[in-house]
Amino acid sequence: PEEQVKLRILATSDLHMCVQSFDYVRDQRGAEGGLARLAPLIRTARADAEARGIPTLLLDNGDTLQGNALGELLARTPSHPNPMVQAMNALEYDVIGLGNHDFDHGLDYLRSAIDAFDMPVISSNVTCAELEGLFSRAMLTRQLTSSSGTRHTIRIGILSILPQQTAAWNQNHLDGKAEVADPASALETAVPQLKDEGADLIIILAHTGIPVANSSADRQSRALEIAQIPGVDAVIAGHTHIRFPDAAQPQFDDVDPQRGALADKPAALPGFGGSDLAVMDLDLSPEQGWGVTAFSVSLERPYPGAAEDEEILGIAARAHQATRTYLSQPVGEIRALMHTFFAMADPSSVQALMAMAQKRAVEALSLIHISEP
Repeated sequence: PEEQVKLRILATSDLHMCVQSFDYVRDQRGAEGGLARLAPLIRTARADAEARGIPTLLLDNGDTLQGNALGELLARTPSHPNPMVQAMNALEYDVIGLGNHDFDHGLDYLRSAIDAFDMPVISSNVTCAELEGLFSRAMLTRQLTSSSGTRHTIRIGILSILPQQTAAWNQNHLDGKAEVADPASALETAVPQLKDEGADLIIILAHTGIPVANSSADRQSRALEIAQIPGVDAVIAGHTHIRFPDAAQPQFDDVDPQRGALADKPAALPGFGGSDLAVMDLDLSPEQGWGVTAFSVSLERPYPGAAEDEEILGIAARAHQATRTYLSQPVGEIRALMHTFFAMADPSSVQALMAMAQKRAVEALSLIHISEP
């Protein structure tokens, strides 16, 4: 019989600054989502694997630092510690990949976050001299015990990509300062290089979606194309906020939403906002060059109203309250009755007010005048 070893990969993606479940617009706690609600699942999945002698990796696939009022306030007051960074440090993530929205608040904000992370932050298709702490890859070492009791040392290479459109979406921050290469082209070069450096297993943090139709026309959903690259062993997808594996997703050539497979390789996309934790269990064979001989992939979702981790809530408490206090401050007074009851059928005064505010903001930033219609 072949020697078999096991490895567990835990992954989050598109957390969008949801350190805890809270709706800052309505100023009320939510019943779902948030890293604080995923934290007990992370601790349990890790402890379960440890009890069985199975090493684990905890990875994040980007769009972590932007997404709600908490992130907006931190970007304006960068001297405050970032609770998402602190929470991920406390949970001992192994590697962080970048997503396109992580550039939304500018390079200074992103650089301060990268410097505060205790683990490597990587992007394999972004080159930016101003982000000195950003790596193109990570190499992790784990000790695995085979079915016969033999100890093996395995080197696990991690690569990360994000959409090439990020260069256009964040042109105001990246133009002349960063280059974003085509994700597949970058990986076709990086994967064999990582193999040459001694990687036994290669995992891709692919901040791109999983196709929902048998077509490659959607350039923001390239996870299948990436899974098909020779040398790739597993894919963590993201960006599009869907769930995978998920029986509700369509199945077609090389996309198996029941099993959690892309091109017959393990793949997961764990929702968004802390909705799900991806759990990927791999059986590896040292006799087959550390090939994946079997796998199971699942999304673990906390039940509505599940308890949030007290340590993570404590980490976020100060910045959370500062955000609520900031949002409670009045910014103006409306003396006329305004409503949106019929906004879908007829022009609304609320929409007109919002359009006027946006017009003034654009004029202030671009120094151009927009004439009245």
